[in-house]
Amino acid sequence: MFGKLLSKLGVKNMKARESVYGYIFILPWLIGILCFVMGPLIFSFITSFTDYNMMKMDFTGLTNYKKMFFEDQLFWKSLQNTVVYALINIPLVTIGGVVVACILNRSIFGLRT
Repeated sequence: MFGKLLSKLGVKNMKARESVYGYIFILPWLIGILCFVMGPLIFSFITSFTDYNMMKMDFTGLTNYKKMFFEDQLFWKSLQNTVVYALINIPLVTIGGVVVACILNRSIFGLRT
């Protein structure tokens, strides 16, 4: 499909064609990453330095971070809850999944494999 287009563009080397085809195949993934991951990530980073209320963005600098770290008591409690949840939940779910997989992988008498 792209062979004629690549020939018109002067790409005749087989390695160059394979490279172009590789870039064409990863293009949807790159567009998805840029639109759905990097775009919101950059927007969130920019708005973290502003007072954003859907109508206007007023630059406040590090004031939001100062409030978060030094004035908001719920931030530290939520950070503690997140760390405890991650330290307990992730190992338990991982170990539980491995145990269930080992149980399901055993050969059971009377069943053909």
